[in-house]
Amino acid sequence: MSRKIYTMSERIQDYRYAAFKDHINPDGSINWDDVEEDKNTKTSSVDAQTASDYHQAFNSAMTNSPYSSFVSSHSPEEIANMHSVIMSPDKKAGVLIHDHGDGRMEATGLFNSSPTPGMGSQLMNQAVAGGANYAEAYGPKLPQIYDKLGFKTVEKYPFDKSLAAPDWDYEKFGTPDYHIMTQGGVPVSSLGKPNA
Repeated sequence: MSRKIYTMSERIQDYRYAAFKDHINPDGSINWDDVEEDKNTKTSSVDAQTASDYHQAFNSAMTNSPYSSFVSSHSPEEIANMHSVIMSPDKKAGVLIHDHGDGRMEATGLFNSSPTPGMGSQLMNQAVAGGANYAEAYGPKLPQIYDKLGFKTVEKYPFDKSLAAPDWDYEKFGTPDYHIMTQGGVPVSSLGKPNA
């Protein structure tokens, strides 16, 4: 029996379906009014000033960084809809927790230009303590770091140029695999469920 290998684009479509599965009309279309109502019930505690502070700090850290293509960037409006923002006292490092509403509490947008060794790992530990149970990362280095923090790769996809940042440096970084990671290696479909 052969096993279908999903591309990253196909898997993202599966995640989009999973995110909206409770909002599907009988004809298969998405009930966007229901989605909007549900979105308003997600947990969020990010005020506009904190969103702006994170956004400015992130952009400052990523300007001219060779690793900017590895990190998801978010607008202040998107940040305000996140579950929470965690930043170092000097605002030189930060991470977001994104409540997807389907059990995934994603640690995303991690940046670290702090002179303090290990600040990124410290913030990821705080994110886990704050409920983060999911992360996505290009390999091989970030998955190794996240593994030390309890995240385990549960799915891995070949690099997909159509989903890479337009300024991806192929000469420097090649085409690394893309890792879907969860705390303790729990299947993505089990996140947010009792005993997961």
